[in-house]
Order: sequence, then structure tokens, then C-alpha cells
Amino acid sequence: MKPKLLYIIPQNPYPPIDGGKIGLYYPNIYLKEYFDLFCYFRDDNPEKAKATVGHFESEGIKANYYLKDIKDTPLMLLKNFLEESPFKWKKYFDKKALLNMIHLIEKENINFILVSSPHMMDYAIKIKHFIPSIKIILREHNIESELVKQFMFLIKNPFFKLIAKWQHDKSIKREIYYWSLIDKVCFISDSDYKKALELAPHLKAKYELVYDGFNISEKIDSSNLDIDKEPFTFIFSGSLRTLQNRYNLNWYIENIWKKFIISTYGNKYKLYITGNSVEDLKKYFIIPYEKLKSYNIINLGFVDNINEIIKTKEYFLSPTIIGSGIRLKVLHAMSLGMVTFLTDIDYKMVEYFKDMENVVLFRNYDEFLEKVIKLENSKVLKDNISVNAYNLIKDKLNWNRYAEKMSLIIKD
Repeated sequence: MKPKLLYIIPQNPYPPIDGGKIGLYYPNIYLKEYFDLFCYFRDDNPEKAKATVGHFESEGIKANYYLKDIKDTPLMLLKNFLEESPFKWKKYFDKKALLNMIHLIEKENINFILVSSPHMMDYAIKIKHFIPSIKIILREHNIESELVKQFMFLIKNPFFKLIAKWQHDKSIKREIYYWSLIDKVCFISDSDYKKALELAPHLKAKYELVYDGFNISEKIDSSNLDIDKEPFTFIFSGSLRTLQNRYNLNWYIENIWKKFIISTYGNKYKLYITGNSVEDLKKYFIIPYEKLKSYNIINLGFVDNINEIIKTKEYFLSPTIIGSGIRLKVLHAMSLGMVTFLTDIDYKMVEYFKDMENVVLFRNYDEFLEKVIKLENSKVLKDNISVNAYNLIKDKLNWNRYAEKMSLIIKD
């Protein structure tokens, strides 16, 4: 008989159409092979929540949900002066949902709780109070206090900066407190694992490193690398409504692309952007929409089949300057055999990344230009990186590996 696991997650993961949902959906699908799995998630749309419950049931997963709107309000911020958890986490808590989870655990005799993100940890801590024997494992998709710290340095308004500092201090204190109370903490990137060792080295025995994965959708080898690829093209995928995507892409445009596109070598290249409406680009992009063409930038908007679009371009771009955890879009691109350009933050997230072997690392304009020229002058090098990227996902960074390692940690 399989041990029983309750997986508590902060949002409806179905359909898995973005990095956040992918990182919640596939662990459910793969962990069910090792556990009698119960999934409990939050939503604000009852129809979508019911559809997800039905989908999970068809996959052999018992699912339930609670309804809660998590939009920020001034009152929520004011109330947070009397609360221990940051308001961005506290807004996920619902007393009725807690009672339902306790009832489910007692009724089904559930042995373990896996929690995704500290936003949902108040449930686990309060459940532990009522059921001391339950084992708790936290999956940190980011070290949340680090994201707040990055935001604090980005914003210029002194009032908002003061609020961010207050929330950062509260976040780091609460996050370490959670780590101290539970059985295991699983980080999904090398950089977050190392940061945890800096923040709370006395808890090292509880830390584990479990990379997220990505599904292989098709076989890539030397025979199908160049099919329908448009030469001299880059593609960026990500919504500029997200602060991190917005800051990262705008940094790249300002510091690299503007120089590259006017150089003798770079003026033939195009940059495609997906995942944004015209309104989003007008509001958030550093270049005025009417001038995109003069910078060889093409907006593809929202696409039905992102795999097919990505594969038609020569290079994938992930210019991460702020962020934490693991960029699933990088693993996604590599699973398609894309030659993926990434910055130092992305490069350090996985120890298996090797510059000019399975990814392309760039830290500034000169390094970017140098490596583009190297790749264009050597088809063999380009093909090797492409095949190696695909093989890395196939052999090491996949959901089977994730579920196997996570199951051993939970059962230990």
C-alpha cells in the first residue's frame, strides 16, 4: 500500500500554461506513482476549480479546493501590522480550508504533507499543532524573502521602499522560522540552496536540493536541428506584467540589444517576443510600440502552440537580472533543443549547466557579441549545444527524476 500524501498548493495548476502552474501540476502527476495523493489548492473561480478536480480525478488524484480572492487591499496591509506572516502570504489563509484539511487528514489517515511555497505554510504549522505526528516537507519554488529584497532595491518611491523593507524583514524571519519547525526543506536551484546555507546554516541537515524538471515532447537529434528555423533570430517568452520579466527584458534591451542591433554584425538579427498584448507592450516595454520595427523587434502576442513558435527561431533568450528559484522556460527551451542564451543568475541555478556546452552564458554586451559570432562561425558548435541541451533535460532535469528523489526524501 502506498503512503498517503497531502500536497497543498497556492493556485489552481490546471491547465499548466505558465511556469508557476507547470511547477505545481507535474509534481502531482508524477508523485501519484509513489503516493496515494491528495491535492488541495486555492482558486477564485469555482467553475475552473471544479474542472481541475475532475481532471485530477481522471488522473487518479484526489483533489479539493477552497475559494479565496487574493487581490491586495490597503486594509490587508494595515492588518498586517498585527500579524506574523507577510501580508502577501497571509492573504492565502482561510480558517474553513484549514478545518477541511484537518478533517481530510484524520479521515484518510494521511502520513505526510508537502507544501509548495511559504504562502501555504500557515496551514501546515497549524495542522501540526492538531496532529503532531504528521511529517511536513516544504518545496521552496523561490526563497521569497530574496524576491522581496530585489523588489525593495528596484522601486524608487520612498514610501513603497519602506513598506518593502518592512515586508522583507518579516519575510526572512518567518521563512527561517518555518524551516526550523518542519522536517525537510527542498530547494529547486543551486543558488537558493546556497542562499539558505548563508541565511540559516544551523538548519543545514533539513535542506535538500531537488531540481524541477520538464517534459520531453519530441525527440531531438542531429537530423532535425535545422528544420524550419529562421536564421539570425532570438525569441523571448514571458509576460511583461510580471515585474521580473519586465525588468529583465528591459535591462537586456537597454544594455545589449540596442548596441547589438546597430553594430555591423548584429543589424541583421531579429528579436521575437511572445506572451504580451499590444497594450502590455505599450505600458511596460522600454521601447515605444511604434518604434519596435526600427529595432528589429517583433511582437507575436499570445500564441496557440508555443513549442512550434520557439522551434522556428535560432536562439532562445533568458536575460535574468532579478529572480530566484529555477526558470522553467529555460528548461522548456532546452527540451526543444534550443541554443539558450542566459545570464549569470540563470547559469548558477543548475550545476549541470556548462557554458558553450549545453547553454550560452553572457554577462555583458561584449560577451554576448563574442558568443553570437562564435556560434555563427561554427555550425558544429551550435549543433552540439543544441543536442547537449536536449539530452540534459532528457537524462537529468525531468519530472521522473524529480518525483523519484522527492519521494525518497518524503519517505525517509
